[in-house]
Amino acid sequence: MMRKDNLKSTIIFGEMSVEERDEMIAKFRTGEVSVIITTNMLARGIDVPEIQIVINFDVPTQNTGPGN
Repeated sequence: MMRKDNLKSTIIFGEMSVEERDEMIAKFRTGEVSVIITTNMLARGIDVPEIQIVINFDVPTQNTGPGN
């Protein structure tokens, strides 16, 4: 779990066990953590009515910088 400026967050990713993922979601539901950072594991949604904002950021799969 990461903490910065009283903002408690956690991560969820595919290599975690179902039990670990369930534990992180339970902590989110109870307010123990306020931010979940995840891969596309939760792309189909998460059933937590209290969620106020979702930010979806796709990382580019190829270099699009200058000279390409």
